[in-house]
Amino acid sequence: AGVPICAATGGEGRGYFLPSSPGELEDYLKQLNHRISQIRRTWSACENTLRRMSGQEVLEGWNG
Repeated sequence: AGVPICAATGGEGRGYFLPSSPGELEDYLKQLNHRISQIRRTWSACENTLRRMSGQEVLEGWNG
């Protein structure tokens, strides 16, 4: 129906909620962006480790 369902993942207020204001939704989007950034860093580190473990070489400038 076009209504965003947000998820609180930290603190005591864990669970799902409907944002009650544009500001609350904006805060949630900022939190999501931070989580995406952290997950991307972890993914990249794991991918680099896998390449080293499997003996793969990465060409400079390649973003696979």
